[in-house]
Amino acid sequence: MRQPESIPLPDATATGGIAAHGISQTFRGDDGRPVVALRDLSLTVAPGAFASIIGPSGGGKSTLLNILAGLDPPTAGDVWLDGAPTTPR
Repeated sequence: MRQPESIPLPDATATGGIAAHGISQTFRGDDGRPVVALRDLSLTVAPGAFASIIGPSGGGKSTLLNILAGLDPPTAGDVWLDGAPTTPR
């Protein structure tokens, strides 16, 4: 399968919008072993832009949206909204 080309995106940390850099999320499974939901994910959505998140069931879409909305903190990485960090450190 061909990998999508990388498209340079505006820096939402400086211009507004939303940006996520190095987002990872790990949960403990029922058996106590770690389950990786997101691994080192980065994205930028410029102000006024629309984005769509698609993927298979269990692929981490809801986990990502919960992190971007500030409902859940990521295990690692940072999120900015309108140039301000939303992830506590």
